[in-house]
Amino acid sequence: SGREPRSTDSRLAELEERMAATERMVRELMQAQPAGAGPATPTWTHSDGPEAARAEKEEATVAVDLPPPGDDAADHDAGKCASVQPDDEEGGWRIADLPDETCLSESLWDAAVFIGYPQLAWSETLLLVALLGCNILATLIFLGITWFVFCEPQFTPELLQRLEEWRINVGHNIKYYDANTMTSLTERVCNPDDFEAEMSSGTSNLLRQIREYSGDEGIFSTSSLARVALLLWGLTVVAELLRTWDLWRGVRTLPRSRGTLVLRASGDDGSSLQLAGIGRARSAWVGCLLLLRATSAIVLWLFGCQFLCLYSISAGDILLNAVALEIVLTIDEAMYILVPTRVKGIINKLEPLPSPPRCCRLAVPDLRPGIFFLALACAIAVLHRTALKDVADTVAAADRTLCSGEQAFVYGTDPFRMVYVAPSNPLGIPRESVEAWAHSKAILETIHPETVPLGTFGGSEQKLFMTYTFRFSPLEQVGTRANADMPTAAALFQDFSGKPCNDSVGLVLESSRFWNESIGAMDFPVPATPAASCEGVRSSCAYSALARVLCPETCGCSDPAGPVILTSAAFGCPQACLASKGYAARLAARPCSEPPPAELKYDPTWVAWSAQWAAAIDVIFQATPDIRMCDDCAATFRELGCGIIPFWIESIAGRLNSAPDPCSGVWHPWLTLGPLSPLCPAACGCSGASRTLAQQLAAGCPGTCATLP
Repeated sequence: SGREPRSTDSRLAELEERMAATERMVRELMQAQPAGAGPATPTWTHSDGPEAARAEKEEATVAVDLPPPGDDAADHDAGKCASVQPDDEEGGWRIADLPDETCLSESLWDAAVFIGYPQLAWSETLLLVALLGCNILATLIFLGITWFVFCEPQFTPELLQRLEEWRINVGHNIKYYDANTMTSLTERVCNPDDFEAEMSSGTSNLLRQIREYSGDEGIFSTSSLARVALLLWGLTVVAELLRTWDLWRGVRTLPRSRGTLVLRASGDDGSSLQLAGIGRARSAWVGCLLLLRATSAIVLWLFGCQFLCLYSISAGDILLNAVALEIVLTIDEAMYILVPTRVKGIINKLEPLPSPPRCCRLAVPDLRPGIFFLALACAIAVLHRTALKDVADTVAAADRTLCSGEQAFVYGTDPFRMVYVAPSNPLGIPRESVEAWAHSKAILETIHPETVPLGTFGGSEQKLFMTYTFRFSPLEQVGTRANADMPTAAALFQDFSGKPCNDSVGLVLESSRFWNESIGAMDFPVPATPAASCEGVRSSCAYSALARVLCPETCGCSDPAGPVILTSAAFGCPQACLASKGYAARLAARPCSEPPPAELKYDPTWVAWSAQWAAAIDVIFQATPDIRMCDDCAATFRELGCGIIPFWIESIAGRLNSAPDPCSGVWHPWLTLGPLSPLCPAACGCSGASRTLAQQLAAGCPGTCATLP
């Protein structure tokens, strides 16, 4: 019990020493006030318990009653050298100068200034420290994610390699050829305004972003949006740096004291507080805090610029990324919600920090915003010449990889990986004609059956469908025909005409309307016309494979000397026509004589054949120009007559692996037409051969050339 009085006396002595020190600080503060500001009377309270314990901290806090602001105390702040003065001439007010005052805002960075403030409980200080640590940690996490994930360029050499592999393995593969539009997948992906790609949506979306980024819109392209986003992001960071700078200037202007002085205006019921002095330790803490804040803003700006430039070229992504960056920069404002209530009260009631004296520099404007904006403009110019230029170059390279060069071809490979190439539109049919073909309308009517028109067919009124259906195994039947080549498809189509090599227009409802709906897409020397029977299709037989499929009998597919030489299955004539009884009967009745060239060149059948032959053989010449031996091939065919057979064989002798045989219709391994032997029996060795009738017919020769019974 004897030690307790001595402890109490010692404690009271320490308190008296601190009170004396506080009086000296207040006295120094009052001496620093300008004349006319009125004396200040310091008041303080203390008690045993928590208040006394907090007084033992390194810094001291004093609450001083100040006189209410009035005319004689308007300029009590030493940092203010000018004020608003009345203008007698105008009867209003004239602004002589406005002070550069800085207010603490509702930000965790500003609240962290009061970490270690003696008037705060230890739990409140720990909470501020924890919140500041969370703020720094969140910023570091974002910087790490940005560096390791978002700063990787989207268009890398690896991506360009994958795009090239897509074009090699997918874009031109015949598996993805669209027979309806006669296009390769590359054509459909690279021309989205003309075609709809049914697959490779990822590649299509990437190409769309590429076109938007480097499009013809000029300042309205996505690349311009990226520059605007960089500017706005830079201005956001500049605002943060200016705010940090202003706060540092305000802190440096505060008088130095042995502790943090918070003054309360008398008669104001505590609604207004003023930070009137700051100790060296807290000044150093605030300096470190603001340096950390400025460094964080600058590093965020650098990483954010990389994020905006490299991560995506999509307009939507760039906008969302810019918004996300601003959210990261305002994490401190979001965490301010958790700041202790006492700190919020101090920040809300605290008057603006004083500004440095400006009496000697009234005419000097504040150049900081201009300097920051100039620096930002230079930074964006550097990014334009470096990061954005690299992105633009790689984007252009990606576009070239996907869509440059030849697009209109497809290829296939055999088991030996040998590559075989074909044009996607071998006949060069204009896209307008392909789109006008009746197949699109037929499919659309199947989707909407109510749009199928009514009409009279076969003496009764009914819906005029254009699509063919099957009663048995419909899926297998459709799949077989969809994957069939032209000879097989022509043969399978005869199932609907009732018998092999039979006309269907006028007999089959679907065939009649499909022909009439398709003639708008046909651009022939002799215009196609609507037809009620195959007789109306006759004028198109020499130009249209569809005409020969729908009307093989009328088009002469079963006539060895008919008006069409394109009677092979590859040109639409069903194979059954060459084996039909009608073909055999006509071939048996053909004379075993050969007109001379001078007479044959005026024969209507020979003249028609010459034009058709020249058009077909020109396709071969385009693919293999080294075997071209005539400029006007139609005239050569007419003038030589049956002499075209030895002329052709001698001209391309040694250029082909297999010998051609025009007599049987084989002109080239890729081209088979109708045989010439029915019109040229002498040149084909039919006359004088010891053969029976069956042997002559099997050789394609006229039956009258038979010499054996």
